[in-house]
Amino acid sequence: PFARQQYINKFRTLAAGLVAEEEIERFLAAAESLPDLGPGELDQLNITAAPGVIDLSNAPAGLF
Repeated sequence: PFARQQYINKFRTLAAGLVAEEEIERFLAAAESLPDLGPGELDQLNITAAPGVIDLSNAPAGLF
């Protein structure tokens, strides 16, 4: 079990090079404000990868 700061550090380590620093900060701020987020704001907990990280050239048009 980690303490809060250890989870934040682990997230930063895993996200480094895959997620832009601004996106890391935005996500952490959203996670910290989770108790105050309304139902229509939970999408703030999604993370967007940095450009070029995910190759979508062979991805299907939808989920199915």
